[in-house]
Amino acid sequence: MFSRIFVGNVRKFVRVPSKEVYSNLLYFLQKDLNASIDSDEESMLITSKLRGMTKLIWFTVHIHIFPESEASTIELSFSFKSFVAVGFALLIGIIILSISLSSIIPLFGLFIPLLLIRDLGSASSAFLSSLNDFFVLLERDRDQKLLVESRRRWQADLRKADDIYRRLLEKHIKVWGDSDVLEYKMTEYMRTGLTREEAIRKIADEEGIF
Repeated sequence: MFSRIFVGNVRKFVRVPSKEVYSNLLYFLQKDLNASIDSDEESMLITSKLRGMTKLIWFTVHIHIFPESEASTIELSFSFKSFVAVGFALLIGIIILSISLSSIIPLFGLFIPLLLIRDLGSASSAFLSSLNDFFVLLERDRDQKLLVESRRRWQADLRKADDIYRRLLEKHIKVWGDSDVLEYKMTEYMRTGLTREEAIRKIADEEGIF
């Protein structure tokens, strides 16, 4: 249970440039999660404090964004020091109260740290879930922008799609011996919403067919 709650480090890869991830993540943490943050744009480091469900304790997340060409690697490091401090204070307080009253009844208060652990588990899981959803939407938005730019470029291309397809076909037969890989890639791109002509032009861009 503790290994699931007290998350150490999490790494994610996002198909979005680092500066775009940084600016959008700041907005998301401040406006959507109402988190307290401290940031450094030069090092692409964000430190955020988020409270648990009961608002009694909080956890800290250090988010470091590393550029990977047109993508980003995000490293998250979690700190639960507030729980350790609150839990230790409660433990000492309960023991002192039990001794001073000469009663075991205050010892039932030891269930409170367990409730706080559950609270932290719910809060950290909710945060990671929200962050995953945020990254998915960020990638979709980035893909949509790139698609709009690509469509403008494709529309300006005077080459016929059939001529481009024949060149791709020749290349794939020479390299692979058949057109299976080409047809598979076209089918996959068409499933994402591209037309057959757009799929051909996208593959030509990727494979350097000019």
